[in-house]
Amino acid sequence: MARKVYRWRLVPDGGIEHVVVSENEGDVVAEGVIVGGGGASAFGLRYRFVLDADWAGWRSAHVTLVGGITLALRHDGYGGWTDASGQPRPELAGARDLLLGASAFTLAAMIKRIGPKADGKVREGKAVHLAVPTLKAAQSSFTLGVPEAGRIDLGFAEEAARHAIAIDKDGFVADWPGLFERIDLGATSAPPDAATAEPTERVSAEPAEKPAKTGKAGRKTTRASG
Repeated sequence: MARKVYRWRLVPDGGIEHVVVSENEGDVVAEGVIVGGGGASAFGLRYRFVLDADWAGWRSAHVTLVGGITLALRHDGYGGWTDASGQPRPELAGARDLLLGASAFTLAAMIKRIGPKADGKVREGKAVHLAVPTLKAAQSSFTLGVPEAGRIDLGFAEEAARHAIAIDKDGFVADWPGLFERIDLGATSAPPDAATAEPTERVSAEPAEKPAKTGKAGRKTTRASG
């Protein structure tokens, strides 16, 4: 299992997105938090996304607004979406990707799915767009091209402007002018889970053995918001 940490600065308001991405044998799991906005629009949220192991498609998305609602969506791999109770979301039908407002990670998922197929051509697609902080889900049409290594060209049907975005060799956003700046963390490998970590030294939870008469022992975690 490969685990890496990524962090971005939200340029418009100085917010932060922090995510741990685990690429497993059977899936890709991204667990992250975003803090952004200001004044009455300030928000904090946490998310958990699950994708296919080869980044070929979305499986599920769970997003919780701190102090607010939770949105859960499941994807069937063919453009069909259902909510937490299993009810279809027909207004989202046909969307193969998902973009969370204020999240640079979700764009990386789109790039890694479509980029290898672009082959110098512009690809069209549809994405579920989750607005922040309302978490309202709507469908959005986009075009994505890879004009050269290390850069993508992205446009949305509802916007006249296009976005020239710098990406790293793994397809993650390096710089989205005006929206996201990658924060260099140096070595980005995340520490292993306690369950999978190699034991270093076993410390007994039992009290230390008492000497003859005395003694005692004690012990020592946005596309821009719409």
